[in-house]
Amino acid sequence: MNRLLNALYPLALAAGLAGIAGAALAAARHHPVALAMTLLIAAFFAVGVWELSAFRCSSRELGAALASAPKDGWLDTLPAPMRASVQQRLEGLRVALPGLALAPALAGLLVLLGMLGTFIGLVITLSSTASALGQTADLAALRNALGAPVQGLGLAFSASVAGVTGSAMLGLMMALARRERAGVATQLDTALLGRLRPLTAAHRQALAQQDAETAAKEAAQQQQSELVAQLQRFAQQLADQLATQHTRFADAHQDEQSRFHAEAQSAYQSLAASVDTTLRTSLAESARLAGAAIQPAAEAAMAGIAREAAALHERVG
Repeated sequence: MNRLLNALYPLALAAGLAGIAGAALAAARHHPVALAMTLLIAAFFAVGVWELSAFRCSSRELGAALASAPKDGWLDTLPAPMRASVQQRLEGLRVALPGLALAPALAGLLVLLGMLGTFIGLVITLSSTASALGQTADLAALRNALGAPVQGLGLAFSASVAGVTGSAMLGLMMALARRERAGVATQLDTALLGRLRPLTAAHRQALAQQDAETAAKEAAQQQQSELVAQLQRFAQQLADQLATQHTRFADAHQDEQSRFHAEAQSAYQSLAASVDTTLRTSLAESARLAGAAIQPAAEAAMAGIAREAAALHERVG
């Protein structure tokens, strides 16, 4: 299908040139006004063909660039009219590729020029006819006088033929060129999702987001590491404080126990001394009381013994 359409473009160009050339040849010998308008139509047709040729050349160069692998400076390899639009496409803006500027207007202008040439030819023909009718009344002379204006009337329409032919063929070539440009635009959209994605702003934003996420993760890991280190230092400080407090508490407890034992020993010693004193006093008092209680009995016993000894002595003596 594409080959058929590509082959149709030169056929349309040849048909347009042939129509304009035929009209120019027909008007060349008998109708200079129609010839002038036909040549003007040919000039504008050539301008339209030139713009279409540049338009198609840009499309083909863009298609060739899309078929190649992208590299640094790839955008500089594109045709100058395409760079701004492709750059905006890479930036994510949905803009159309450059279109035709003169050719659409020229297609309508060719028809208008053909009609203008025809109208001018008609005016000249009618003026010549009126002049011929006013100059002679003889039928044979009138026939000869009207022959040239009527022939010029037929040739006057050659400008319209040239204008309509050029406009039709130029319109067909514009349709083919636009279809080719639409195909290249589709290739560009496909390439933006594939080979050209590393050049797009979306890809750069994705890379920047990945870098930001990586940096955020690294920062979070760094913060976690610092937090863990701070927790470890805090735990070590807490352990040191607990160890110090435990040592102080153990020393204080040891001192308290030593002081308690010393006080208990002192209390026991005081108690023992008090008990000893009390026992000694109690024993002495008990001995005194016992002596006081035994003394009369002892004295009575000793007196009895003395009496018995005296009685025994008397009996013996």
